Amino acid sequence: MSPAPESPPVESPVVVAQGRPARVWTVFVGFVVALVVLLGLNALVFAAYLVRALQGRATPVSRADLTALLRALPENLPVIILSALGSVVAFAGVALVAGALSKEPLRERLQLRGTPGPWTVYPVVTLGFLAVSETLGSVIHLSGLHRRSSLAQLDRVFRTAGPQGLAVTLLVVGVGAGVAEELFFRGYLQSRLARRWPPWVAIAVTAALFGLVHFDPVHSTFAVSVGCFLGWIAWRARSILPTIAAHIFNNTVATLASASGHEEQSRNENLAAAAVGLALSIAAVVWLHRKLPPSVKPIPTGTARHSVQSP
Repeated sequence: MSPAPESPPVESPVVVAQGRPARVWTVFVGFVVALVVLLGLNALVFAAYLVRALQGRATPVSRADLTALLRALPENLPVIILSALGSVVAFAGVALVAGALSKEPLRERLQLRGTPGPWTVYPVVTLGFLAVSETLGSVIHLSGLHRRSSLAQLDRVFRTAGPQGLAVTLLVVGVGAGVAEELFFRGYLQSRLARRWPPWVAIAVTAALFGLVHFDPVHSTFAVSVGCFLGWIAWRARSILPTIAAHIFNNTVATLASASGHEEQSRNENLAAAAVGLALSIAAVVWLHRKLPPSVKPIPTGTARHSVQSP
């Protein structure tokens, strides 16, 4: 008599032990600390500029003299570079210190891991971000708001920068700011908010805070918009590496465009740029939506996962 066939083993389900939900108040404390450090470093830069400008004056400084110096601050290239360097120190410093203090590995806490999609995600994200940026920039020019914003001041300063000044600007504003802002906002802040809140809320709140630190109504609105795009990419890719690459490339291109006078375009050129940029933005989002696997809500910090196996 042949033995009865063995039944296939029954796998026990994965049991997830519920722990404390991820804390979000810590990242808001981190934001306040970074903001205080940023403002403090900027205050030191401004004070040093004023002391240097007023040094050696034989006549007393009038209120008009002081007002003229303060108005010239936003269009002084060394001040802009040092101010941007202060933001790099503040945001990258807080993100790295907080990430190092986390119980998670630094790469996991700040989402410095590879993307689950193909390598082509990187150039498509970069092209998409550049297209979004160009679309919004053209709309700002068409509305006439650009002339009254800090963006116009940056255009004027970069246009008159020499080769050495432009090289330092590209290093600090292009590379440094791109890395630091992604480490802090998408890597440190948004990743934690997404563990407690719905993804769209985490993305929106992070984008709003990202816009806030640009300290200009027009520039801040622009930053909120591109921040939503970058936030969606970081959430969908579960990594900030594509957003770092895109942010660096976009800042570099924008700085070079300002230095070359490319930002001064006619109405028809801005309309064409907005239309092409919008089409490319939509195409990039659709492609990325198809290629990047759906994101899974991460397990909150403090939650343990136990797998029960059959003997």
